[in-house]
Amino acid sequence: MDIRSIHLIHRTCFGDFDHFSDISESDLINKLCSPKQRLTVPVPFYKFPINKNSLSKKEKKELRKDLHQLTAQVNLYWINTMIDKRTNPLLEKMTLFWHGHFACESKRFDFAHNQLCIIRENALGDFKKLVLEIAKSASMILYLNNQQNRKNKPNENFARELMELFTLGRGNYTEKDVKEAARAFTGWFTNRQNGDFSFNPRQHDSGIKTFMGKKGNFTGEDIIEIILQQEKCASFICKKLYTYFVHPKPNEDHIGQMAQVFLNSDYNISSVMQFILKADWFYDEKNLGVQIKSPVELMVSLGRHCQFNYPSTRSILIIERILGQILFKPPNVAGWPGNKRWIDNATLIYRLNLASIIFKNKDQRIQPKEVAERKRLSPMKWDISLDLKRLLDSIEEKQLEMGFDMRFLVPLKNERYVKLTQQSDEQILNEFIQILSSIEYQMC
Repeated sequence: MDIRSIHLIHRTCFGDFDHFSDISESDLINKLCSPKQRLTVPVPFYKFPINKNSLSKKEKKELRKDLHQLTAQVNLYWINTMIDKRTNPLLEKMTLFWHGHFACESKRFDFAHNQLCIIRENALGDFKKLVLEIAKSASMILYLNNQQNRKNKPNENFARELMELFTLGRGNYTEKDVKEAARAFTGWFTNRQNGDFSFNPRQHDSGIKTFMGKKGNFTGEDIIEIILQQEKCASFICKKLYTYFVHPKPNEDHIGQMAQVFLNSDYNISSVMQFILKADWFYDEKNLGVQIKSPVELMVSLGRHCQFNYPSTRSILIIERILGQILFKPPNVAGWPGNKRWIDNATLIYRLNLASIIFKNKDQRIQPKEVAERKRLSPMKWDISLDLKRLLDSIEEKQLEMGFDMRFLVPLKNERYVKLTQQSDEQILNEFIQILSSIEYQMC
């Protein structure tokens, strides 16, 4: 396997060499960029009370607690679905990307699951459809206060973030554009009981609006269409894709090429991703091994490499809280800043000890920085073990050699693999943990 294929698998497949190393580069790209998906993320079952208003204060508190715990269950289901080798890893990674891009906190598990389904359905599809469906999702409407956006009393939160964070970027719209867009989104509500989108014409401002140099009786759908007609939109999205998949420092020439492909394909996400993965500059030496894995990417990589699922919501929330990425609970509407911000003294130590914590039940003494979370979190006994024989049988010597990052591969001599097969289970486990605990393993 050459360096290009190694880099491609690291960056798009959570480093899952065991499953993708025998496919040619071109076939793998075509397979990855197909939006087809075999598995769905399960949704927990919960019987909601018929009349929430009839509940006592204590019962309402219990209801909120139940819904919070079930959101963590969706979190667990999604992590383990990403680990499942029957899924398309690029589709899962794209879903994770858009989850951070359209950042909003989902306090109800069914709203969280619905938004996740929207993103996974469109993660490699039509960006226009993705924006529109996210805008109508219960999680986004409630998070950015569009439920309070009414005729004669517009709320600008969603309109502002739609342009600043989701489509155009700061400096590519005016304050008047924000105000006029907010008027267009009046009357966009959600049913708080089931999360369905509803449009209330009595609360919609049907007056003439002036938005980005155009005049008309614009609706929310019209605003999104006008935004996507701006070339700045394609450039803004492609810059985020570039810094996520190629290099933390943007290259304007490459981003310009991507944006043109994005526009020419009418905002087809799969088309621009194929362009990235087939571009020679994607494989430049300066782009190899420079991305720091997000906490979720690290968790999924461990699961895929070592063939295990996380056993409980607590097992994933401990990692996510300490490392700073709780799914469905971003720090703010801008999402997680990523890259070097994933690392500080505490998180690096925990990352380097994570394999030992999981597989050897090493005592974990690091706690989250937030005082409120610190009270809730205590060390736990992990119930995960490696099937070392199956793991050894499933890998070849060349795959063991790829345990370290491709840019500074530590060459493992031929006899190392042979010797490893002759060692005790404890020695084999220590060998794997050494690889999984390396600085290089934090990168892709």
